Amino acid sequence: MSVAPSVNQPIAMIALPASSLGGDGYMAVEHHGVTRIEEVLLPGYCADIPYIRVWRGGVCRAEFPRHQLLGIYYGDPA
Repeated sequence: MSVAPSVNQPIAMIALPASSLGGDGYMAVEHHGVTRIEEVLLPGYCADIPYIRVWRGGVCRAEFPRHQLLGIYYGDPA
């Protein structure tokens, strides 16, 4: 299930709590094999919850609840 993003621009990078990665706390498109970062809705207990998915090629490598991110950085409009 996908969702229309709240900002009509591609996500270029996300900032995570450092403990989530054990590294610098950032995931960016074109770094470490990341090919795409997208926002999706997943069913929750009472409502759908926005998540951010991180892709490497055609494989989803990570999902994070949007409310747990420190920041979302957007790229130039398509």
